[in-house]
Amino acid sequence: MAEGSAVLLVSHGSPEKESNEQVLKLRDRLRAIRRGWRVEAAFLEREHPSFHDVLLDLLAEGISMIAVLPVFLFPGRHTSEDIPAEIADAHRKRPQAKIVLGPPLSEYVDLAEMLAAKIPPGAVATNPPRVILAAAGAVAIENRRTLEELVAKVQRRAGASARYAYLDHGEPLIEEVFREAAIEKPPAVVILPCILFPGMYMRALTAKVATFKAAHGQRLKITLEDPFGLNHRLVLALEKEAAKLLA
Repeated sequence: MAEGSAVLLVSHGSPEKESNEQVLKLRDRLRAIRRGWRVEAAFLEREHPSFHDVLLDLLAEGISMIAVLPVFLFPGRHTSEDIPAEIADAHRKRPQAKIVLGPPLSEYVDLAEMLAAKIPPGAVATNPPRVILAAAGAVAIENRRTLEELVAKVQRRAGASARYAYLDHGEPLIEEVFREAAIEKPPAVVILPCILFPGMYMRALTAKVATFKAAHGQRLKITLEDPFGLNHRLVLALEKEAAKLLA
C-alpha cells in the first residue's frame, strides 16, 4: 500500500454488540496479515465510530487514497445510495482525494468457494448431501436472483444438490425445504448460513435447525455451519479486493 492510502471497512451497525465486535475483528485480522496497511472500520447506523466521521478523519489526516469495502452480503439501499452519498460528500470537501468503493460481498468471486468449503469433505466424497443456503431479511429476498446464482455456484463447486431457503417472509421458507429433505432422505443435510455474523437471524436459524433435528435427527445427519463472516477466507477475500481497488 502506498503511503497516504487506507482501507475502510463499513458495516450497517447492529443493536447486538457481538455482531459489531465481529466487524472490528475483521479489521484486526486484516491489519494482522497486512501490517503495512492502514485499515479502519466504521458503521452506518447505531454503532460508533460512524462511517461519516472516520471517512472525514482520514481525509483530514492527509490520506489521499481510500478503498471503501462494504461488509454487506447483498446490494441494497446502503450500498447503492447511502455509502456513495457519503463518499460524494467527502469528495466535495476534498476533491483531490481518491475514494473508491468496492462491491457487496455477494459479488466476490471467492464467496461461493467460501461457502462450499464449509461442506464436510467426507459427505461429498461418498454420497452428496443436500446443501441448504439459509438467507434472511428483506434485502436477501430482493436479491433472489443473486442468491440463485450463488446456489448454482456452490452446487458446481461442491458437487452436491443445493438450494436456498428463507427464514421468514420469502419463499421457500426453510421449514418447507426441511420437509422436502425429510421426504427425500439424503445421506446428510448441510445448512450454510448466508448470514454474516452471529445475531438474531443466526439464533432463529439455530432454533429452526434444532426443531428439524429433534424430528428427523435419528434418520438424517444434519449439520449447521457457522456464519460465513467468521470464515478466515473472508479476510483473504477482503485483502484481495482492497489490493485491487488500491492498485
